[in-house]
Amino acid sequence: MKIDQFICDYMNTMSTGNKEYPLEIVRKIKRSVSLEKEDRIQKKLDINFNSPNGRKKINERTTHIAKSVFKLNITVKDIMLFRTCKSREAKDRKLIGTLEKR
Repeated sequence: MKIDQFICDYMNTMSTGNKEYPLEIVRKIKRSVSLEKEDRIQKKLDINFNSPNGRKKINERTTHIAKSVFKLNITVKDIMLFRTCKSREAKDRKLIGTLEKR
């Protein structure tokens, strides 16, 4: 998917230090995010994503899933970076779509 590649490009541009995010890792992080959400829904956990503590807990759960299921060596900051880049990519895509309609 091109969207995954765009998110990957954003992550590599915004990452601090020399950390590189290959497309395969970005896709596994994306899958970990969806697995965490499915698990939260299945277990009927009520975690408020709008609060700082709720976001922290969800990101920690996602990191745990990524490490245990996909054997990734990532941190909570990597998950936060993914979410930021995914949001920015979606905003840019929406902006480009509105500009093309003009």
